[in-house]
Parts: sequence; structure tokens; C-alpha cells
Amino acid sequence: MASRAKTYACKKVTSSFGAHSITGYGDASFFSLRQGVHTIIITATDQTGAAASRILTFSRAISAIDFALTPTPTAQRARSVTVFTSTNAESSQVQVCNNANDPSPTWEDVVPGEKYTFTNETSSSGQWAFSARFYAAPTSGSPFIYINRFNARFTAFQMGTGGGGGDSFMSLLQAQQQQIDELTDKVSALETGMMNGAQALNPTK
Repeated sequence: MASRAKTYACKKVTSSFGAHSITGYGDASFFSLRQGVHTIIITATDQTGAAASRILTFSRAISAIDFALTPTPTAQRARSVTVFTSTNAESSQVQVCNNANDPSPTWEDVVPGEKYTFTNETSSSGQWAFSARFYAAPTSGSPFIYINRFNARFTAFQMGTGGGGGDSFMSLLQAQQQQIDELTDKVSALETGMMNGAQALNPTK
């Protein structure tokens, strides 16, 4: 697979004559490709060494990065949170909620790197849960956007019974780098796979 000035080896498949071989492209780093036109070269070689190739072009366009973390249940409502992000987007929106299991969670805007105190104190489901979400779109000044860090740390404070003070804290959720990779299926990315300009090459003798 050719990408601008770079070429990546996707996958080599061995098949039997007359049989159908089905394979995926798990080894091809499509999500790491930048926006623009790219090329896939597929070459088939038989036992005699004769080969035939097909050249396919496709374009990748990202309309936005938009994802939310899976809700994390909490015994009590989350009271404060700090979110850390690393992105090249010129502008982005980061929101958090402490009632993520509700039909309509109360999302609150936060500034990355700054401690934020939740204003929401209600849960229609009665099941407290924390979540955070991120949104960014390409701009003329930053047409190729990415995010490579999204960490959140929050605390939930439980009042003691019988006049006691606070007796427990929870510090949860470290979204590691690999979790960002797992969230790629939640990223709202407009993938256009326009296969055009297919070119057939004659087998070599």
C-alpha cells in the first residue's frame, strides 16, 4: 500500500488453485493514514512465478473526531474531575458527566488540565456513572487532526452516616494510549473508499 512517499506491506496470503481465499486487512494501518488519496497494489503470483497486479486508488477524508468513553459505574456521584488531552486540533470540545447511565446524561464542558467541580446532583436512573467525551473537527489551519492522549481522573465523595464526615474517596479511570486505539471504531470518521482508476497489468512471463 503506497501512501504519499511511504509504502507499507499489508498482508501476504497463500491460496490454493481454484479455492476462494478471504482475508481482512488487519495489518494495514488504515487509521494512521492521513487524509488524501492513497494507492493499494494487489499482486498475485502463481507457482511458476508469473504475476499479475491491480492498482486501486482510494481517498480518506475525516469529518470529525467524536467519541465517548464507556461509562464507569460509581457508588456515589462523581464530585470533581480533571481531564488531560493531547491533540493537534485548533479547537476541541471536552465534556464530562456523572450520570452517564441516564437516558439523557448531563454533559458539562471542562477545560483540559484544570480541575472541574460537577454541578449536576441528580440521576434519573439512580445509577451513578462517570464518562467523558471529545469532539474536534478539521479547520483550514489544521486540516489533518489527531488525538493521542485522553486521560481522566475523578473523585466521588461519600458522606458518612450518623453525623460523620467524608469517609471515602474514589479515584478512577486512566484511559491509556492503547484505549485510544480501541476507540477508533467510535471515532466519527467519514471514510470514503472510492475505488477508481483500476489498472490491470499483464502477467509477467
